Amino acid sequence: MNYTFFISYGGTNVTQVYPLNWLECSLIDEKERDQVFYRRKFQGALTFGAGRIAVIEESGSTIVSYLCEDYDLFNDIRIADPCARIELLILNGLDIYYEAYFSISQGEWDFDNKLFTITPLPTDDYSDWIEEGDFEYDILSLTLAVDSVYDDGATTTIYSRTRLLSDVIQKLAEQVFGVGITVTSTFFSLAINPITRETNRYDKLTIAQKSDIKYPTSSNPAAFAMLSFNGLMEILKCMNLKWKYDGNFNILTIEHISNWDSYIGLDIRTQEMTLATNKYKYLKEIIPKYEHFNWMESKNDDFVGKPIWYDSQCVNQDHENNKTEYIIDVTTDIEYLRDCIALNEDSKISNEGWVLFANEEIGGVLYIRSNSGIIDFTDVLFNMDLSWGRLHEWFFKHDRQLIEGYMNGIFKPFYSARKIKVQECSIIYCDTFNPEQNITTELGETYFGGEKGDIKRTVIKPYGEINLTLIYGPENIDIPVPIPTKILRVTEGACGHLYAQLSPAADDDLDIVITYILLNASCIGIGGGGPLTWTIPLGATIDDYDMSALIPPGGYIEIYENFADPMSKGWTCGSIVRSVICLCT
Repeated sequence: MNYTFFISYGGTNVTQVYPLNWLECSLIDEKERDQVFYRRKFQGALTFGAGRIAVIEESGSTIVSYLCEDYDLFNDIRIADPCARIELLILNGLDIYYEAYFSISQGEWDFDNKLFTITPLPTDDYSDWIEEGDFEYDILSLTLAVDSVYDDGATTTIYSRTRLLSDVIQKLAEQVFGVGITVTSTFFSLAINPITRETNRYDKLTIAQKSDIKYPTSSNPAAFAMLSFNGLMEILKCMNLKWKYDGNFNILTIEHISNWDSYIGLDIRTQEMTLATNKYKYLKEIIPKYEHFNWMESKNDDFVGKPIWYDSQCVNQDHENNKTEYIIDVTTDIEYLRDCIALNEDSKISNEGWVLFANEEIGGVLYIRSNSGIIDFTDVLFNMDLSWGRLHEWFFKHDRQLIEGYMNGIFKPFYSARKIKVQECSIIYCDTFNPEQNITTELGETYFGGEKGDIKRTVIKPYGEINLTLIYGPENIDIPVPIPTKILRVTEGACGHLYAQLSPAADDDLDIVITYILLNASCIGIGGGGPLTWTIPLGATIDDYDMSALIPPGGYIEIYENFADPMSKGWTCGSIVRSVICLCT
């Protein structure tokens, strides 16, 4: 292996330099924290200065060069501009081995022995992200507003200050990686969502500054809404999404965690260095027993959610360090937000943060979707697709701490789990190493039933040795084919006036049986009646039923519904969503 080193500084010519201790250094492949991509970083420190190097010329003669020139070069830069960026290029023969940068101010100086020591930082696809990812931009100035419409059959509210999430992703990606970047995502773009494997309910998400949703008709809308690329990626984690960037093609890819599996790679069982390395340990100390997820505000059960937890000795049992908590500055429980406004309790909803909507497009208009609950199946609420109950059921059965546990209060198997068995071994490998491959080992094949080792960390030595930290775990389980859902939602508009919404259209006549109790202004019962039958006809997508004439002057009506007929025909039905201003309290 023939390594050569070159620096460039301030637009000057490229200069070859001669580190004294290259063979003591290494390159490290490791995933960035909570990311799916690897970065190759420098381990150790290069020392330049008063050493000597023997160069054998073509004639066969040996010339010994003393390297005070390197020390003088870096010292001149120190005096001129210690904070200047210096590019470092390491070649192996004619091939690029590593690219990095540093400044004089990041190093250490030994004036007595004339030595300068530096640990360079990587120059790679993610360098711009490291520098720009946390910088906030005003998304109101970056993208155009669109309408997201709340329509429960009785009330229509147009939220005219939302932005398409896809537009926001594109614009923030451009701020970090440059204009011309292509953003790809099958999760957001396909008609059939690749994870839920049914009609994509996440292809038309919108985002808004929360005050613009609290006060949609205010003459004083939000003046700005600051969001960084990293802040947006944190929001996307609510759907268990991760991202990668390909600098060669200038493509940002955003997909579900299950899309980022490693590919089949090296078989190292024939390597002599791997013999008798069938040892492993568990990562139990970093595996939480409880995983908590929280929006900024929520009240309805599915939006509040329940923690995912594991009843196993394989997770951390230390009660002070056995949980993780994921909190994002987003509110999705739109019905709770609207109720707070209706009751003049808007102080319960912060003006800060964001609102996300899951929409469907009908006739060129975006309408906020409704769906049934998972934790409380009697709830059919707007924006339920962005409740923790739904998000967990659809997207968080992947990459769990263990392959089974409690989700939404029920013990169930998951589709994939993190790999927590760790092996250390070494190989000789003189080609370019890709850490995204998995490794076939004797430990995995013989003792773990054929499990492949994913790469947690590599230490790449200049002389061809690679130290591997491999992790093993259960293979992924195929996602079962979903059963299509039919949703029937009933909302109270004016007191006693009921409105039904169906998705899809009714495939038969549907009978809803209703009984009721009448109350006076003091909330004292004064009678009742029923059963009454409300028949929603075949083919209907909306219908209504008016009981308001039954309500005594100044009084109230308590309504009790029976959805036995539509439920027997495969419809998911929730309790009637009563208007908060019509309830006797």
